[in-house]
Amino acid sequence: WVIFSTRENAHTYSTHGINPTTLTDLSVIKLPSDMIKQLEYVTKIHYYGAGINSMQAVERIKSWLKSYSPKAKEINVAEDCLAAARACFGNTEGIIGILGTGSNSCFFDGKDIHESVPSLAYILGDEASGGYFGKILLQEYFYKKLPADLRASFEEKYAPTKDEIINKIYREPNANVYLTSFMKFIGEHRDHPHVKAWVK
Repeated sequence: WVIFSTRENAHTYSTHGINPTTLTDLSVIKLPSDMIKQLEYVTKIHYYGAGINSMQAVERIKSWLKSYSPKAKEINVAEDCLAAARACFGNTEGIIGILGTGSNSCFFDGKDIHESVPSLAYILGDEASGGYFGKILLQEYFYKKLPADLRASFEEKYAPTKDEIINKIYREPNANVYLTSFMKFIGEHRDHPHVKAWVK
């Protein structure tokens, strides 16, 4: 988050990720108290984020932002691909891709984005995302397909049980974030030939 009181005077804040598609109750999001004080005076908001894939998602975010910024006369809400495209290309065309907890890509014509492949979220899609690679790691661990050295490192770091993993993925919220948490391990072993093969 960046809040400008003047062009030269900016305040930056970091919070947990916000996705209106997977988060049923936006009120659970905790904002820093000094950020909340700043938001009371904001008159214009540009919000870009994950999960902005319907008018319902747009309206949920607008309503949530309005609750913190009652003086805001203008609230623009758009998906994160548009922010990435504007940041990378300005007013020229190009193809943008985002690889994070999830994944997304689009063509940018210099003004608007055009979706050539729909984002299907972490169960059906999100190829090459953190959640995607976390899923591969866990599958290969439980199917006993990991090379012995990688398997030993994984067990030393996590000592996972099938019940624990199943519970985290199917019974607790934010399974995609949990799957993505294994990217730290994958990053630590990025030079391993087996991991390189996944990426390739």
